[in-house]
Amino acid sequence: MKFVALVSGGKDSIYNIMECIVHGHSLVALVNLCPPRCGDKTSEIDSYMYQSVGSEAIGYISSALKVPLYQTELRRVSHCRRMLYRQCSNDEVEDLYDILCKVLSEIPDVTAVSSGAILSDYQRYRVENIAAFGLTVEDFLGVHLSSIAYKLRQLSVPPWSLNVCGEGGEFETITLDCPIFHSKIELKSEPEIVTHSKDPFSPTAYLRLRNLILEAKPLNEVCRTSEQLLSLKGKHNNEGNTSTHERSPFITPFERLKSIRLKTCEEIKGDVTNALVQKTNINCNNDNHQKYYEFDRKSINNFARSLGNGMYITSNYYGTGEKVDEIYKATEDAFSQMKNVFTLNEIKPQQIVQFIVVLSQRLSPDVFSNFNEAYTGQLNRWLEEMEIDSNNLKTEYIDSYMPTRVCICVNSLSNETVHCSDEVLTISLSAIVYYGDINVFEWINSLRGLYVQSISHWAPANIGPYSQAIAVPISNIQLDDFSTCATDYFTFYSGQIGLVPESEVIPSETGYFSDHFEALEVESWLSLRHCHRIMKLLAYSILKRLNGSLHCSIFNGVEVHMMKYKNMGSLPFDGVFHPCDLPTV
Repeated sequence: MKFVALVSGGKDSIYNIMECIVHGHSLVALVNLCPPRCGDKTSEIDSYMYQSVGSEAIGYISSALKVPLYQTELRRVSHCRRMLYRQCSNDEVEDLYDILCKVLSEIPDVTAVSSGAILSDYQRYRVENIAAFGLTVEDFLGVHLSSIAYKLRQLSVPPWSLNVCGEGGEFETITLDCPIFHSKIELKSEPEIVTHSKDPFSPTAYLRLRNLILEAKPLNEVCRTSEQLLSLKGKHNNEGNTSTHERSPFITPFERLKSIRLKTCEEIKGDVTNALVQKTNINCNNDNHQKYYEFDRKSINNFARSLGNGMYITSNYYGTGEKVDEIYKATEDAFSQMKNVFTLNEIKPQQIVQFIVVLSQRLSPDVFSNFNEAYTGQLNRWLEEMEIDSNNLKTEYIDSYMPTRVCICVNSLSNETVHCSDEVLTISLSAIVYYGDINVFEWINSLRGLYVQSISHWAPANIGPYSQAIAVPISNIQLDDFSTCATDYFTFYSGQIGLVPESEVIPSETGYFSDHFEALEVESWLSLRHCHRIMKLLAYSILKRLNGSLHCSIFNGVEVHMMKYKNMGSLPFDGVFHPCDLPTV
């Protein structure tokens, strides 16, 4: 893909450009949003979206990369500060939209945007106890990262938990040279130290770079291709020891998949250990929350079963059609039945936190794409029909996350309600909903969600109209007469397919594996790792009390695959989840 890179000039945005090149993508332009100029100087601004310090070096970075720069001044400020962004004409996000529109008009074959925001939901806030960390402005401003890396790593673990990459706003960086630069950026004069805030607890200062020049590099020092970047060797320091060893800063997706079983186990073990050593700040009795749900549930008990804390799982609703050709009709029928029941009981689709879908066909691309199109159309139409009226709410906006989704395919699906044959496609649709006496829309705003759509090494991007996870508060403490703070959550997760995150294909389609069962084992470990990483991000505290088993569905001949894996003695799961056993009421 041809991509345009959003750059601040810092380490993360520049490193991300190199990662994109490693994966075969082509950089065609840079985009930067800088603070307004004051005379011949730029000033630092507190932006929720953009790094503003060091913007005077962006033009030099563009020249060093030999790509055009699209730079514009920030004219707006942050207004929509909620997790889910809503279009707001005077918000600073619209400055980014405007400049990207200009890029597309001049370079219409751009198909992707890269960003160095390494955490999907990070907050730009100044850490108030930075002085307690020992990161004083005088000692750390303007130094090379390698000289303080060990100190940062020490402070990245409990009880301090500083973000070692600076994603909490602890520090910002500027890149003066890297392997893809055709020229080094040199400072001919000492930078000016500008004190932005003299707050005794969280002082802020930055460097204003002056008299920059470009110094051309020999061609053999410039990496222009994926192969050249992959051949690089770097020196890795062992946690402050004097010894170093060579390490490749970039690796291929295939290299990343090697020893995935061992790597995944080590990752999970390390995260669980860290969770166990952290102290829980607040201990709450979940029974205290039950009082919010003491009301007559007679109506919902006719079609749903209680899961506790105001959450219910509904009966299954069925739709049938002739194979793939009528999958839209089958999906529409199932949704129609559910909508009718929900309407009669005054339940809005925004109260749904998870859909459970079972298809009576093998999970082929045709089946899934046709179903996904039908599902998207039906759900969006339902949400539009039941638009939320927020006039009477305390809060101005409603953050309504798309429900999570578990989609399972089986060879056949039969019960007393519907009988399936090989010639008929059947869809079973059920949902987990909230049904309590707390104001529904205030409850919606109390949810935490995860909806990551960008491609990364972390986990697969969201490829459908669903959230990766939604956390529902089940215990609260009262902060004042008007607000509460959630202290514990039920978290609902979407099903995770074992896709290779960087390419979004299953391992057997990468060409890396000649043995089908080796690819299947890698796929199962990827699926487990995706589940763990999503859980870690949205419900980290649950790791300390995690106790259970992993359930997997394997397609294209479940019985044969299971037998072969058992003989290998390395089955990465302890059973097969049979969706026909889902509870019905």
